[in-house]
Amino acid sequence: MPSFRKALPFLLAGTALAGSVRRRISSERPGIYTNSTRPGIAATIDYTDTNWAGAVTEETDVTYVSGAFEVPAVSMPAGGDSATAYCGTAWVGIDGWGNDCSGGLIQAGVNWCIQNGAVTYTPWSEWWPAEAQVNFDNFAVSQGDLITVSITATSTTSGTAVLSNQATGASITRTWTGESPALCLRTAEWIVEDFTLLESTGNVLAPFANFGQVYWTNTNCKVNGQSWGAANSNIADMVQGSDVLATAYLSGNDVIINYGTGQ
Repeated sequence: MPSFRKALPFLLAGTALAGSVRRRISSERPGIYTNSTRPGIAATIDYTDTNWAGAVTEETDVTYVSGAFEVPAVSMPAGGDSATAYCGTAWVGIDGWGNDCSGGLIQAGVNWCIQNGAVTYTPWSEWWPAEAQVNFDNFAVSQGDLITVSITATSTTSGTAVLSNQATGASITRTWTGESPALCLRTAEWIVEDFTLLESTGNVLAPFANFGQVYWTNTNCKVNGQSWGAANSNIADMVQGSDVLATAYLSGNDVIINYGTGQ
């Protein structure tokens, strides 16, 4: 199966990078579980993926996903060039993973980049491919802030994204209506991503920043009207060639994603 994802748009070193995050299509994916067939154990499947690490709940009628994470300290990877922008993003979403859905993708989270020693954090949301990423310019995010992110699909063509900063008490909401293509409501995700950049020479992965650890806690998703934590998920590790860029594991309902092997 082919694999593709669009890129996230924002400015790096004065250059506009257009695009958005796109769903993962994986040839390793063996099929989707239903409530009646899902094994009652965590991490039934451990995927490898070129630019995602985290947890994926694969079900039917997924209408809600949420989690909270502490904004990580970001550094340049070993051997990196300080003039290069190294980036990444953490997000939750619905319908980001799968090979049986050609519909939309609704998601929200926080980007980070480091360049010349300066770190920037950018909160965002999008309904792909109806739009590219929309940044929340009036919602401040800093290292160490505890950010809660939730996505609600109120129908297959409408929904909301809510980001709350527990450090500042601020909250911001984004609402969509009448979007196309419609959601399939098949997956919920808690992810760290090395997003792709849409450039004139083609899509390339952004240089990946050392994010240390992203720890998704207070995880929840609603499946067929029932609330579940991330313990019902499968996990994915990020591997590019022979390089392990990020690894994920579950601790109860928490999703822990480490830069590299975490050792």
